[in-house]
Amino acid sequence: MTAGRNPYLWLQTIGGGTGDQIDPVNIPADRIAMARGAIDMALKAGEDGALIPQRLGVRLRATAERRRLLLTLLGRDGAPLVTIAVAPRDRDGAKLWPMMAKAAADQGQSMSFARPREPWAVVLAYTSVMQFAGTGDVAWLPMIEAELACAWLEMIRDD
Repeated sequence: MTAGRNPYLWLQTIGGGTGDQIDPVNIPADRIAMARGAIDMALKAGEDGALIPQRLGVRLRATAERRRLLLTLLGRDGAPLVTIAVAPRDRDGAKLWPMMAKAAADQGQSMSFARPREPWAVVLAYTSVMQFAGTGDVAWLPMIEAELACAWLEMIRDD
């Protein structure tokens, strides 16, 4: 990362506690590589998304604009589980923050925290994730959210 840039990723789930500071170097390289591959496949797949190798039956939908990234993990039934917004820089955060606040409000959730310093990833969980929790384990979600966000930061750094 360039001088003066925050080397850590702030990861926060709307309505989900205090958030975490993630050091991308602590995520194993093979997990980052798998997440990079999943993002690439999802960007190419478009609206349908792509099956991800990290979780059987789960699809990833991705939209990137410049350095901003929106990811949505979809359950086996196609219902959205979470949307992850990744803002590498301040101007990205300025675009994504109001978008995520509106999406949260549309889901009956509110932002209970101030916009973090970039880079950040904000996660919006949908009610469908609770239905998914009843049929399967969702403990994998926080880790894959961090892996995907850190993989994106690495991908744009490599450009």
